[in-house]
Amino acid sequence: MAREVTGGVESELSEATIRTLGSVQLALVSGLMMQHLTDPDSAPTADEVLEGLRALAAHLPEKA
Repeated sequence: MAREVTGGVESELSEATIRTLGSVQLALVSGLMMQHLTDPDSAPTADEVLEGLRALAAHLPEKA
């Protein structure tokens, strides 16, 4: 999953990138899938998910 976002070659990605970026993507996909399965009419659209991610990113500190 991390390779899809970075556009890089999987064997060249660091373990940290695979673990962090891949894990976050998996969590998002799993959560969205559950929303669509349990209440598809209320599940967010792709545009709403992107808007939410951008809003979240805008409030993240520079370093954790």
